Amino acid sequence: MKKWMIYFAIIIPLLAFLVWWENKEYIRNNPFKGDLLKCAMSLKFIADAKDSYQNKHPESLGQVIPLSELQQYVGLPDIRVCTNCPSGGVIHINPIGEPPTCSIPDHQNGFKHIYQAIQKKR
Repeated sequence: MKKWMIYFAIIIPLLAFLVWWENKEYIRNNPFKGDLLKCAMSLKFIADAKDSYQNKHPESLGQVIPLSELQQYVGLPDIRVCTNCPSGGVIHINPIGEPPTCSIPDHQNGFKHIYQAIQKKR
């Protein structure tokens, strides 16, 4: 029994190190960190609120909905938190049926990955 514990005590940290070593460049250059992640999550909150609004009001497709009407669908105390990009970009709500966008291209690309993954799950 003690022999197996010693093997696991050596093998598991060694495997963890090898996984880190093989992926260290990805981890270091991961685009989903810091301001980009905060902005992408804001865009996701807005997209979710718009989807919920559209489910309740199917006739709203193509309309721009005021923030005050989306507030009850966002799941946060104040939707204005989601409308500010932490890097100074401009977040556009866009009409119902179109995803929200950020004026910073990297943020928009980060959100596209999250948005596409969510759409595939539906």
